[in-house]
Amino acid sequence: MNSYSLLQLFISFFYLYMSIFILQRGKDESKYSFTILCLSLCVFSFGHFNLFTPGISECMALFWMRISIIGLVFILPAYLHFIAMAVNYKPVLEHKLHYWVYAVSFAFITPLILSHKNINLYSWGYYPEITTVVSLFHLFLFLVLGEGIYILYSERARIKEMIGQRMARYVLLGGICSVALVILNILPVYKVKVYPAGNIIVFPYILFLGYLILKYQLIPITSIKKREVHSLTAGFLMTILVSGVLCLNYLLTTTEGYSHLFPYSTIILSLVMVIVFKSLHTLINKIIDYLFFRKSYRHTIALQEFTRGLSSTLTKEVLLDSMLRTLEQIVDTNVIFIMAMENNRYKIVQAKGVDEAIVYKTVFSSNHPIVSALMERKGAILLKETGKTTYLTEDMKRYFSKTQTAAFLPVIYRDDLLGIIGIGRKRYGDYHDDDLLRFASFSISASLGMINTSLYEEQTRHLHEGIKVLVDVLEAKDTYTRGHCERVAEISLLIGHELKLSESQMENLKMAAMLHDIGKIGISKQILNKPGFLTQEEFTEIKKHPAIGERIVEGISFPKDVHDGIKLHHERFDGHGYPDGKGTADCPLLARIIQVADAYEAMTSNRPYRQAMSQEQALDELQKGKAKQFDPYIVDIFVKVVGQKCS
Repeated sequence: MNSYSLLQLFISFFYLYMSIFILQRGKDESKYSFTILCLSLCVFSFGHFNLFTPGISECMALFWMRISIIGLVFILPAYLHFIAMAVNYKPVLEHKLHYWVYAVSFAFITPLILSHKNINLYSWGYYPEITTVVSLFHLFLFLVLGEGIYILYSERARIKEMIGQRMARYVLLGGICSVALVILNILPVYKVKVYPAGNIIVFPYILFLGYLILKYQLIPITSIKKREVHSLTAGFLMTILVSGVLCLNYLLTTTEGYSHLFPYSTIILSLVMVIVFKSLHTLINKIIDYLFFRKSYRHTIALQEFTRGLSSTLTKEVLLDSMLRTLEQIVDTNVIFIMAMENNRYKIVQAKGVDEAIVYKTVFSSNHPIVSALMERKGAILLKETGKTTYLTEDMKRYFSKTQTAAFLPVIYRDDLLGIIGIGRKRYGDYHDDDLLRFASFSISASLGMINTSLYEEQTRHLHEGIKVLVDVLEAKDTYTRGHCERVAEISLLIGHELKLSESQMENLKMAAMLHDIGKIGISKQILNKPGFLTQEEFTEIKKHPAIGERIVEGISFPKDVHDGIKLHHERFDGHGYPDGKGTADCPLLARIIQVADAYEAMTSNRPYRQAMSQEQALDELQKGKAKQFDPYIVDIFVKVVGQKCS
């Protein structure tokens, strides 16, 4: 048994497993054509496996050659039909040309079998004598293969759109290789010795085609489960190992000097097979996971990270940005947009790959056909439905076309449609069951995120309204500092943004800055509005306002950073501040930001006892206070921010 014969056995099993795998994926014409193609190639390869077995008689060689012919005859129409279905080539499909190819191919079976009465042994095996029927069949074979190449070339733009330019080139190269392989396998019939050239590229070519079909779904496979692929791998690997054991047994029992090992060889080789099987299976499964399930794994991780991040997502703007970034990772498309309710109408608020005109013009009312369908179905609506019946009306299809979408997803909480997600055409193939499950999972997480941010924003709005009331009360008492708290908050947020603080830290910083002087409510109005300099006793009294402010808000469930920002905003970097004399090691970051912002705003505002400083003078004072009154790093950041605003 030579290497070519073993290769044909391996290839025949490969085609058999491929046909079984595809046949289990559901009902579809292209799957049927591909299954017929694989089974025909399996019969053809298995016939060649026996045909090239050393020592085979001429009678048996003739039998297996006829078996190979039966397989070869059905390869042609299945090949043409599969390509036409994969790229939706209407000239073939509408005129049912593949059926005519089936009819002509079937008509060749009997003449071909009857014409093969004599075979010749040369090179690596048996080959038929050249007859008129054989030559006509070869001509017909080239015509069909040529038509397949023409389809791939003429529809290259469609293929490129489906699977990308790089993979489109690979598919076209695969079609050309198909013709090359046929030529290299037919030439020996005409006594042109090209072996082993034709067979060297058979094995990698088969693996390459299998990779393209599975990874890029040239066949609409509805679901690929890891356990199924791994099970097929295990069976396939076991078949190869058993074949190896049988071959080695054959060699040992037929080789002179080793025939006495026959009773032990099977046991020894079986033990070796058991030891090798698990490690090989694990390795092959890892390779399969990397090739075919790497993208699925990335999708799962992206969904998990999005769901995990919902607990720290506080505002709708951040949530929408996170939704868009996650969709970019889990959906293979160039067009994505998110619609949210604004003034009782759904408008596009986040988009990628969508024309600006579409963003501005696309507005859905509450009784829009798409909105009604999403509410009724409570699930994704696809332009190309997976079932036999379509859910879409012609009016709805028009909106798919207008918005460049292939799917609409609802973001629903209970009976409220919180948002709508539009997704463009898939880069290759159509959306299948795995995509729908991923969409459903994302929609659930997105709906929870929208509810959480809505509740948070509602609570924050009420809280800010309460804070504004307190600030208004303070400013009514201290007329010289009107607007001071808002300006300190604005400056603090500029520093926080440059420091890349988290969303929650920025919110805490804003509240602490707005309320940092709230304790002045407890200070005498005569002291607050005194036109001249304060006495020592009056200054001692006013130094109490941070502690008073902390007591005022201690009953409010603010985060600790807010309480600290209010109480410690007059502490110093060197520990000589008030009310507690804490240095930088004990003073939280938000309080140190407010220290700088409060000082700068005070220096650049008019006070009863002095005129406002210029911006340059105030910045110079901040520089002098570095490492004494202020955190040097915060001062440097603020100077950088001011420089950016001025430039």
